[in-house]
Amino acid sequence: RTGKRGGEFVNLFLTISIKHLVADTGNEKWIKLGLALAYISGIALILCSFLLPSHAASFIVPMSFYTIGFGFAAAPLNRMTMMSTSESKGAATAIFYLSMATLGTIMSLGISVLGKGIVSSCLFIAAAPAIAFLTHKKL
Repeated sequence: RTGKRGGEFVNLFLTISIKHLVADTGNEKWIKLGLALAYISGIALILCSFLLPSHAASFIVPMSFYTIGFGFAAAPLNRMTMMSTSESKGAATAIFYLSMATLGTIMSLGISVLGKGIVSSCLFIAAAPAIAFLTHKKL
């Protein structure tokens, strides 16, 4: 019972702290940090798929950092998307997540066409942040 309350306190503390960090540093820095972390994790994912293809940790560890990087970049981008339109927030959210689902479907199709091995999956996973990181311009 105490552990649950402690977890809620930590969650509340982190939420408030991150809110202030983003307010102090701005969205651009978090987007760049997230893209860089996802890009580096994507490279590590490809290397691990070649060097240790049969070890689960060689996929799980880089994907954990990839997910953290995605979270750093996606949260401010999501907020900026919702605030940049005069359309209703429901319509903006629907279009935003429809585009995410479409890109996910295209990535799944690419993985299935390219091959069934771990290396091809890792290449597709690493391609998204690499393209975003290399083409990112000042917002």
